[in-house]
Amino acid sequence: MRLFTAITFDAPSKDRLSRHMAALKKAGAAGNFTRHDNLHLTLAFIGETDRVEDAKAALDACAAGHRALTLHVEGTGRFGNILWAGASGEGLTALGEDMAACLRSRGFDIEKRPFKAHITLARKYKDGAGMPMLRPFDYGAGHISLMESTREKGVLVYREIYRKALCGVGTPSGRPQRG
Repeated sequence: MRLFTAITFDAPSKDRLSRHMAALKKAGAAGNFTRHDNLHLTLAFIGETDRVEDAKAALDACAAGHRALTLHVEGTGRFGNILWAGASGEGLTALGEDMAACLRSRGFDIEKRPFKAHITLARKYKDGAGMPMLRPFDYGAGHISLMESTREKGVLVYREIYRKALCGVGTPSGRPQRG
């Protein structure tokens, strides 16, 4: 199975992001735009593995140390030809870093690059005549998810296979309190 961990979005938030992608296309932008149902914020990419129970245990451990948080989605940027929407929020970076650490502690080979919160909007992206601005919005993230990535009839599908509530008693940064 090809797995990753993520913050998933509700339908209204996905609708907002999809409207922005539609405006980009209308302005002449091109690329492989993310499907509405696949919109998410990746916390850590796991890759190919059959160790689903270990991945679930890592989610459980990570979620226990973090409270629900509010994501502020605003602005766009690029990593080469990848277009993304920015995301920030108190405790978000700590959550991403801790998710990677929890997976590493269970033997997963997770990249050691710094966590950079973003929502991928398009791959192989090329600007059009204009760049419509993304209307900022906030999203209450109350859980983290273990996601499976598959291809079904040539279409990339992300499916949630496990969800864990963010329920830790933490400091405002999201870091667990040490007693």
